[in-house]
Amino acid sequence: MILYVLIVLILASFVFTFLGTRVWHWGYVLLVEAVFLATLGFFVLAAETLRVNAVLRSQVNRQETELLQLQADNDALHAGSEDAAIMARLRNGEPALKIAEEAESMASLGSLNHELMMMTRRRGRVWRNVTPAAPINPQTGAIQVNIASPAPSGLDSNGTVVFVFEEGAPQPPGENGALRGPQYLGEFTVAQVSGQQAQLVPVNPLLPSDYQTRRLAGSRGPWVMYETMPTDRHEVYAAWNDEQLQQLLPKATANEFVRHGKEATTSDDPHRKVRIGVDNKPLLPDDAGEATKVIYQRRLRDYDTEFNELTRRRIRMVAEIDAVKKDIEQLTAAMEVANKLEAYRTTERQKLTAELEGIRKERETIERHLAKLEEMLAKARQLTAEALARNRQMVAELAARQLAQPAADRGASAEAESPAPLALGR
Repeated sequence: MILYVLIVLILASFVFTFLGTRVWHWGYVLLVEAVFLATLGFFVLAAETLRVNAVLRSQVNRQETELLQLQADNDALHAGSEDAAIMARLRNGEPALKIAEEAESMASLGSLNHELMMMTRRRGRVWRNVTPAAPINPQTGAIQVNIASPAPSGLDSNGTVVFVFEEGAPQPPGENGALRGPQYLGEFTVAQVSGQQAQLVPVNPLLPSDYQTRRLAGSRGPWVMYETMPTDRHEVYAAWNDEQLQQLLPKATANEFVRHGKEATTSDDPHRKVRIGVDNKPLLPDDAGEATKVIYQRRLRDYDTEFNELTRRRIRMVAEIDAVKKDIEQLTAAMEVANKLEAYRTTERQKLTAELEGIRKERETIERHLAKLEEMLAKARQLTAEALARNRQMVAELAARQLAQPAADRGASAEAESPAPLALGR
């Protein structure tokens, strides 16, 4: 609109200048026209100056407002804040600051640095991109590794303990619970450090035929070494849904993780129940406040202790297996001796059985001979008895005859001789 007015004024000045040449000198006409055009140019420049000044003023005001907001945001980041507007601005900024939607305040940078320092100290040092530099020693289980960063110079070669994991995202178990993907490889001590290499020796001795030895020899890395065994925290699994938990965790424990944070039931362990107050925060066991609900909280695991306990059980089982194998060897040797002794006794029994059969036959023969002898003895006794009876009869008859003869004939003056005994068979 203003442009149209200016064009009309310029055309009108040309018309008036043309008409003025009839009355004024041409010099005055040109001077008036020049003054008019200069005035019009000044007006345009003044308007543009005002416009530029307004634009710049608005930019300055906007930038001052943004600067104040940035200063407020920086102060909030540095010292923390409870201002919802600042928190919303930081949450939707670029880059966006991760603040929970239900959060009523944000921590200061100093407290976050302190929390990060405490978490880092609690976690301990970590070495990533660790790869095996040489095959595992099958006798001792020692292995040489390359450490990319940080430099292994911070490791103490006098017995620093590290926990070695295979690096990578976890995967659900295979068929029949078979392990897949990254696994925990074991607890090691640093025996030697040289440059970017270090020698790791297992804390617990490994057998060449042990499953852990085969798993360690078959792993090609990369590995992660932790100075401290990672701790179990509820926040680690907070971002996983129920389906992911059931796929990634063993069936024996998946339900425990799925039910974490949900309503507790009467069959749950009382130690796993947590009362939630009106402010949606857990109540202490001795807090008399009224609970709005009771949730189930899973048990946190001390992996270092549990792995050590499993290792202790494994060593005990290996020792028991060796003892059973030795017992089996001794029993096998004793069984061989017993079998030989049984064979010897069987042969001896067969010989004794055959000898017993011969003795039985000899006994039968002797018994038959004895029966014949007894029969003959009985017959001899009978004959003897009969002979004695006949002798007595003959003696009686002889005595009777002698008594019947006259004395002269009998030779009374002479003593009669006793009759001689009769021989058998007469």
